[in-house]
Amino acid sequence: NGEKFLKREKELQRLVYNFLSETDGVTVYTDIKNSVPLIAFNVDGCSSEYVTEFLAESGICVRGGYHCAPLCHKRLGTIPGGCVRISIGAFNKKQDIYRLIDRIKKLRD
Repeated sequence: NGEKFLKREKELQRLVYNFLSETDGVTVYTDIKNSVPLIAFNVDGCSSEYVTEFLAESGICVRGGYHCAPLCHKRLGTIPGGCVRISIGAFNKKQDIYRLIDRIKKLRD
């Protein structure tokens, strides 16, 4: 079952990645070929904390900031603001991903 869940999580990750990487004003830091099912990104003109709060208003939980990994952010070049991290889990569904995408579209409008 673990492989089945991971395959589905990676499919959901690909949906988010494809949207974010094709969206003007969004920088994606995750190489999804070599990662666990998460995505790190930033939206131009918005702090990671603002994006986190904006998504939380719709019940979407992500993390913003340094994620207790300042050296990673130094390597990514995301100091001083960190980034937004989406973690995809076994209980996420496509509809969750579509809600996230819709909310980020509203942030970019």
